[in-house]
Amino acid sequence: MHQKLEKVLGLTTQPFAVFSATGTLLFQNKVFESFSEFRVDGKDLDRSNFLSLALQNSQGSPIEKTILFQSNDRYYELTVTVDETDQSIYLIGNDITEFKFLEKRIETIGNQLYIMVNNSEHCLLMEDENRRIVFTNQKFIDLFGIPASPEQMIGADCSESAEQSKSFFKNPDHFVSRIDTLLRNRLQHEKEILETVTNKFLERNYYPIFINNKYSGHLWSYKDITSEIELKKRIEVQRNFYQSILNNLPADIAVFDKNHTYIFVNKYAIKNQELREWIIGKRDEDYAAFRNKPKTLVDIRRTYFNEALETKKIVSWEDEIKITENESKYVLRNFYPMVNDTGEIELVIGYGIDITNRKRVEKQIIANLEKEKQLTESKSNFITTVSHEIRTPLSIISLSAEAMEMYSETLPELIKKKFEGKLIQIESEVERLTNIISEVITIEKIESGAFSLIKQAFDFKEFIKTLVDRQSNIQEDGRKASLRISGKEQLISADKLKLTIAIDNILANAFKYSPKMPAPKVVIKYNAKNLQIKISDNGLGIPEYYVQKLYKLFERAENVANIRGTGIGLFLVKQIIELHHGTIEYTPNPEGGSLFTINLPYK
Repeated sequence: MHQKLEKVLGLTTQPFAVFSATGTLLFQNKVFESFSEFRVDGKDLDRSNFLSLALQNSQGSPIEKTILFQSNDRYYELTVTVDETDQSIYLIGNDITEFKFLEKRIETIGNQLYIMVNNSEHCLLMEDENRRIVFTNQKFIDLFGIPASPEQMIGADCSESAEQSKSFFKNPDHFVSRIDTLLRNRLQHEKEILETVTNKFLERNYYPIFINNKYSGHLWSYKDITSEIELKKRIEVQRNFYQSILNNLPADIAVFDKNHTYIFVNKYAIKNQELREWIIGKRDEDYAAFRNKPKTLVDIRRTYFNEALETKKIVSWEDEIKITENESKYVLRNFYPMVNDTGEIELVIGYGIDITNRKRVEKQIIANLEKEKQLTESKSNFITTVSHEIRTPLSIISLSAEAMEMYSETLPELIKKKFEGKLIQIESEVERLTNIISEVITIEKIESGAFSLIKQAFDFKEFIKTLVDRQSNIQEDGRKASLRISGKEQLISADKLKLTIAIDNILANAFKYSPKMPAPKVVIKYNAKNLQIKISDNGLGIPEYYVQKLYKLFERAENVANIRGTGIGLFLVKQIIELHHGTIEYTPNPEGGSLFTINLPYK
């Protein structure tokens, strides 16, 4: 028995040892035996002193105790447990080296974030709920001419800071009152412009900090935007200059307000100066009536304009203008919404570009599509490689779990129960991840066109019995799906493996989404021209609004959000059934729940 135990424990890197109540070593695995020197709380201990420390921790209390130590360049967490039946002492170690490395990495990142914030272009000041400084950077110190370092400012009281700093601004009373208002309301406020007595412009942001819905302080952010303000002034001065440029561009350009009223039209769009001046303040329907244009033209443009307003993104469409019966001019028209700093649309620019020549270069587009195909192939190779790399560690985890299961049989009942629960969880997660990887690989094959059938003729009756029995036998609640078969039996020619994936998926869903309800029902009917498969349950059902998305990749209805799933299964089912030239249809089960109907040709 000891030989079997030692063999099992040799498969793991976790140290393990058992001592009698008097401290006599009864058993140790090779990992524990390899430890000769230990480092605990910064002190180096030999093996004897370390064991004395560990055994000493087992005295006086039945509660598990933990010792952190370093040995053989790795970190371990050692749990000391006393068996109440015979007072034997178990030392069970857990390798936490990776956790320690992660802990050090987090500390490094924290230091990097501190450096990054301290070198931010913004002047920052963070205060706690009592208005005492938590953090500030050098730029804030320099901005207000404070005779102290950021470190010296920590803990300082800022309750009178507004009065002390108000002389720095052209409107000192407003500066003080605004701070009081912001602190009182505790609402985020951004991009407030303040002007200093030295003719500088500062942008101030106020961010209240709430932790677990409790106010915990706030962050002030100042930024010198003097150059930006001056730039806006220069832009305003040059506005007329730019308008003259727009008038000479070889594209028809118009500027609208949010109501689709003309603000500006360049000479390329309307050559007649009187008409160009007339249209300012008018709308498209005014222009259409003046020029006897069809109302449908106005409606089309209004639709695109409203879309630009709603999405706040550029909207484009092509206009075909007939020149002769056999010749057309193509214009790419665009509505480009101009959004200000507060997210409001100030105006919309409409412009048209002659794209007639683009129609003559479609061969180049085909070449570009070929490059995209090559990129898709590269993506496929990448997914295949990564999936293989993930499968290998999953196999190792699965083998390790099996070894631990053998080992758990020799352990005391208390420890055995803990092992068994974790092992079941490990095996379940390994199986789930393996299935997800298989589904991802299958999706990639579908997208790349490499998903094909290998058909063979077989007895569908025996096939469906096997699937129903297998799904029923794995149900923890003991439910067994019913199976009913009617009609004149005949062989079906199909890809047995892929058909297993499809039917298994629907049947598994029928169990999964109908907990504590009657078991699913499977009805097979041999029709004259096709084989019909009906799988129904009395579960959650599918919301009516979601049915149109049912077979889309990665889509899941809101009513199953708390149940595990990937949104891949029904996509694969539909692809497999259609590849067999069959059909799949969902309808609500009259008895409540879902009903999927599959029709497959025999050949």
